[in-house]
Amino acid sequence: MISAHDLDIAAKTVWGEARGEGDVGMLAGASGIVNRASKKDAHLADVCLKPFQFSCWNEGDPNKPAIEAIGPDDKSYRQALGAVLKAIDLPPGADQTRGATHYCHINSKPWWAKKMKETATIYNHRFYIESNPKDT
Repeated sequence: MISAHDLDIAAKTVWGEARGEGDVGMLAGASGIVNRASKKDAHLADVCLKPFQFSCWNEGDPNKPAIEAIGPDDKSYRQALGAVLKAIDLPPGADQTRGATHYCHINSKPWWAKKMKETATIYNHRFYIESNPKDT
């Protein structure tokens, strides 16, 4: 069962990472979070808050104070929450990220992407899955 805390942290993460990407981009980000939690058999909040996994939660990131303050009264928060709920309920094969567990901005070149397979580019983000499923 997914807790209200998990949903809140996942929605805040999607808001912090993809609020400018509209419904499609927010769903893609939410799918990456849901996919990673599923593969790791972890809670959504644990995935989102793991240090250095989502830049919006990093100390010093300008998004961090904003995501800590945003909540259900904000329309864009509710949009992000809707993306998380939709990602959770996607039927098999409907995930536009093709099972991605990681993503980054198209202008960044993180070290970890070199060992992963790119699965999709959606708006301003590239999506990846680990090349060797045994490593997950």
